[in-house]
Amino acid sequence: SLDGASWEAWHSGSADGVGDVSLYFNSSKDYKLSIANDDLGEIAGTSFSGKLTAEPAGMVGHLEARRSLPGNVDVKFTHENHVGDYDLSNAIETAEFTADVAGGQAAVKLAYANKAAEYEAAYSRAIRDGQADLKISLKNGDVGYNASYSQNVNGLADLLVGLDENGAYSALSASKHVAEGLDAHYEARARATLGSEGRPSVSHALKLSNKLGYAQLLHGLDEKPRLKLGYEFSVNA
Repeated sequence: SLDGASWEAWHSGSADGVGDVSLYFNSSKDYKLSIANDDLGEIAGTSFSGKLTAEPAGMVGHLEARRSLPGNVDVKFTHENHVGDYDLSNAIETAEFTADVAGGQAAVKLAYANKAAEYEAAYSRAIRDGQADLKISLKNGDVGYNASYSQNVNGLADLLVGLDENGAYSALSASKHVAEGLDAHYEARARATLGSEGRPSVSHALKLSNKLGYAQLLHGLDEKPRLKLGYEFSVNA
């Protein structure tokens, strides 16, 4: 049986001088209003962008500055508050440096969050027909890592496999045009904790959509099937 049927809807568009605007709401009375502007101007070679999000728990402001440094190094600075917390001393601030290295892209990120420093290093490179990614981080004294490989399989599906500090994981997704105005999308995910006797988690979802909205059936290994209905429309202001 299908228990817990729910619905969701969203409205998106753009307005001159404001940016991209989207509003999401659902049957649980949750909502999210987002206003994003990728062009807030440029000062001394530094370009600025921003995003404001409002939801029941409060608002989040995100300010971003980008510029290029000598040696083909790009740098990005961000400043963002926690939802509903407007104390500047509690904000999350990051500085990220990226450069092309040995046929791939390397990135180093320094962050200040929860009044503590965090560090992250990442490297990504194309291998054969796919993409390999490696990330190592230090947060709250804990070392984290994530190694993954993604590839499109014969133009039919996208496959992702990986290993992180929590265990091994995989994902498979595929889309197909079923009929005129009707598209189908399937996605499956699995995760297993290394050294644990518990069962791995497995979930999958099938989504049918057209220009008016969609119906999505979701099912997990230890969950009852759920049906989600959605409606979408867009306007330009």
